[in-house]
Amino acid sequence: MSNKSAIFICLAVLIFVSLSCTTLTGESQTAATDTVPAFGASDATPNLTMTAIFAPAEEYTSTSTDETYADYDGPTPTSILDDLLATATVTNTPTMSGTNTLIPVPTQTGMALNFESTDTYTSTTQRPGPSLSASYLSVLPNIDGDPGDWIATWYLADTVVFGEGYRESNRDISADFKLGWTQEYLLLAVVVRDTKFVQNASGAQLWLGDSLEVLLDTDISGDYLTEMLDEDDFHIGISPGQLDLKKGDPAEAYLWEPKALAGDLDEVMVDGRLTEGGYLMEVAIPWSTFDIVPVANQHFGFLFSVSDNDSVNEDEQQTIVSFAPVRVLFDPTTWRDLVLQP
Repeated sequence: MSNKSAIFICLAVLIFVSLSCTTLTGESQTAATDTVPAFGASDATPNLTMTAIFAPAEEYTSTSTDETYADYDGPTPTSILDDLLATATVTNTPTMSGTNTLIPVPTQTGMALNFESTDTYTSTTQRPGPSLSASYLSVLPNIDGDPGDWIATWYLADTVVFGEGYRESNRDISADFKLGWTQEYLLLAVVVRDTKFVQNASGAQLWLGDSLEVLLDTDISGDYLTEMLDEDDFHIGISPGQLDLKKGDPAEAYLWEPKALAGDLDEVMVDGRLTEGGYLMEVAIPWSTFDIVPVANQHFGFLFSVSDNDSVNEDEQQTIVSFAPVRVLFDPTTWRDLVLQP
C-alpha cells in the first residue's frame, strides 16, 4: 500500500469517530433537558447556599466545659436576701404555745395618770404628782406569766419617752401594768401590746430587745434633791426571754444599779407568755434585793417602762414607753411616787 493510501484511510477513520462523538453529545444534552423538573418541584436539587441563609437554625448544644467554675468546690453562692429570710424565719415565728387564758377582761384597761396638773405637794417623803398604788396580797400568786389571777389597779404605759419615730401606734408598743406586794415580794404584772416580738439579747444586754425596766428609789427623804444615782437607787431590767422560740433563752432579771451589786438576779421570779397581739409578763422581786423590810403606806421613787425592738437582725432599743411623760434614767428627782397600800 502506498503512503497516500495509508494517509487517506487514517483521515477517514478520524472523520468517522468525530461524527460519532457529535451524535452522542447531542443525544445526551437532549436527555438532560427533557428531565429537568419545573421550579419548586419536590425533587429539585437544593441550593445549598440559599438553604444556609433561610433555613431554620439548628439548636446549638455546647459540649464544652465552663472553665471558670469547672474546678470550684466551695459553698453554693447565696443571696443576701436568703440570709435575711432565714434569720426572720428562725427568730420571728411565734409558737403561741403559751397563750394566756386568764387575760384581764377588756373593762380592766389601764388608767392614764394626769401629770399635767400643777404639783403642790411639798413633803420630802414622796415624789410629787399622782401616785401609783401597789395592792397588798396576803398570799403570793402563782408567777406563771398569767396576770389575771390577782387584783390590783391597772395603769397605762403608752407615753413614748424615747424613739418616737419607730412606733406607729399603741398597738405597736404600749402596755397595761399593775403592782402588788407581799411581805417578801414586790409584784409586777404587764400586758404588752407589740406587733412584733423580738428578744435575742440577754444578761446585761437584755435592754436591747423587748423587755421591761423598773427603777426604785428606796430612800426618798434621804436624798430628795440628789440628781444622781446612789446606793439606794435600783435599776432592774426584766426580759421575757425568747418566747418565740421553742428552746430559747429563759426569762430573766438583771440589776444594773447600784453598780457595786450589778449582776444577774437569780432570786427574781419571772415568767412570760406570747399572745396574738404581744406578750404577758409576771414578776416577783424579793424585797431582800433592795435590802429593806416593807411596811404599809411606805413610799418609793418609782419608774416603769417597756423597751421595744422590731428588728430581727439587730439588737437595739428602738422605743421606750412609760406611764410618766419624763424618764431621766440617772436623775431620781424625775421619778414618780409608788405607795404600798395596806
